Amino acid sequence: MTLEGEFRFPGEYSYSEGERIFDVIQRAGGLTAEAYPAGAIFLREEARELQQQSIDEYIRQLEEEIFTQSSLRASTILDPQDVAIAQQELAHQKELLNKLRAASPTGRMVIDMEGLMAVPTSQRNFRLMPGDRLIVKPRPDFVNVLGEVFNPNAIFVEQGKTVGDYIDFVGGTRKTADRKQMYLVKANGRVFSNAQSSFLGFAGWDGEQKRFTTGSFNNVPVDPGDTIIVPKRLDEGKTLRTIATVTQIIFQIAFAAGVLIAAIGD
Repeated sequence: MTLEGEFRFPGEYSYSEGERIFDVIQRAGGLTAEAYPAGAIFLREEARELQQQSIDEYIRQLEEEIFTQSSLRASTILDPQDVAIAQQELAHQKELLNKLRAASPTGRMVIDMEGLMAVPTSQRNFRLMPGDRLIVKPRPDFVNVLGEVFNPNAIFVEQGKTVGDYIDFVGGTRKTADRKQMYLVKANGRVFSNAQSSFLGFAGWDGEQKRFTTGSFNNVPVDPGDTIIVPKRLDEGKTLRTIATVTQIIFQIAFAAGVLIAAIGD
C-alpha cells in the first residue's frame, strides 16, 4: 500500500495478511505536525471498480428512460411551444449524460482518520488490501462555496463560522438557487444536506463536541477544507417533470463515485 503526504516517512509499504492500516501508519512514523487527518483521502481499487459499474448501470437505465420519455412526448405533444421545451429538456439530459460518461471514479472511501488515530482498537482500524492509498494533506486554510451564489469562491476559514455565514460572505444565494437541496461536503468526503436537517431534525455533526447539533442547516459548523454546494433550481413544467430528478441523481452518483470530491480536493 502507499502512504502519501504528511507522514514522517511516506512511501510504499508492504504488509502481512490481515494487517491493519494503523500498523502501517506506525511504521511510517505517524503523522507530521502539519497533517490534517480530518481531510484524509483513502483510495481502494476494488471500490473504484464497483463505482464504475454503478455509473455504467445508471447510464444504461437513464438512456432507456430518456428514449421512453422522448417517444411518449413525440406522440402526445401538439403545441409548438411544448415541442421546443421538450427538445431543450432532451438536449440538457444528453449533456448530463455526456458529463457522467466522462467522469472517472477514484475509488475513494470515507474514513474517520481522527477516530482511527485516537482509538486504534476500534472498527475504524480496517484491514488492508493491495493497492490501497492513504493521502493526508496539510491543514487547509479555506472553505469552498460553489453553485448558485453571487460569488462562488474559496474563502479563508474562520473558527466558529457556519454554513449561513459563508453563504453570506459570497453575497448570498441567487434567485435560481434551490436552497432546500443545499449540501455540505466535509473534507473527508462525508456529505450532509439541508434535506437531512429537515427530515431528521438535526443540523450537523460537531467534531469538537462529538455530537449532533440542532437547528437549521444554516447553523451547521464548517471546518477547514469543507465545501458548501448550492444547486440550481429546476422548474418542473408540464414537460419537464423528470429533469430535476435526473440532475439530482447524477450529482448523487458523482459524489458516490468520489468524482466531484476528488476535484475539490485537488
